[in-house]
Amino acid sequence: MLRRTMAVVLALSFALVAASAVAQPCMVGVYADAEATRGTMVPGLDPNNPVLPVIKDVYVVAFVEDVMDAMAYKLVNPDPATALEASALYGPSGLGINIATPGGSNVGLGECAVGFGGQPIVIAHYEYLFFPEFPGGEFCLEVNVDQDPSTDPTKAQYSTCQSELKPCDIGPCLLVEPPIATDSVSFGSIKALF
Repeated sequence: MLRRTMAVVLALSFALVAASAVAQPCMVGVYADAEATRGTMVPGLDPNNPVLPVIKDVYVVAFVEDVMDAMAYKLVNPDPATALEASALYGPSGLGINIATPGGSNVGLGECAVGFGGQPIVIAHYEYLFFPEFPGGEFCLEVNVDQDPSTDPTKAQYSTCQSELKPCDIGPCLLVEPPIATDSVSFGSIKALF
């Protein structure tokens, strides 16, 4: 009986290891937080200076059952005239680099990030200035057209820590509503918190 039980346990262990090695899905999206839990943002306006822009965070986050050291994508801004990129940090620690091309971003994370177990990997952390005239819209990802042409042209691309290129599904966009006044007693001030 013990031999059969051990054989079944070993067979299940091998099957699980083989399944995890074969199926390593990847999904990258745009979020309002590094944990990839907020897909909507409402920039609030300063009630004392409603003509000044506000700064808000925009994150590109990947989920992958693998290790990753680079990602290629293109971040699409819904209105570059009223939502301006103020700064950017790359990789989970902020020590990565971006080699921008006309087709998008090629981000080196600056480390070998581990994504197993549903851990989010921060690819980039942008700070945007949202002006009062911002009409609202979605920050979305597209394929970097300058990425390696041998991979799937409909998916983003990431590099494992062994320099193997793999496809990554493009996930959710970040919905950004038009800025609203944040008077301390208004509904806008409460909504701007979320």
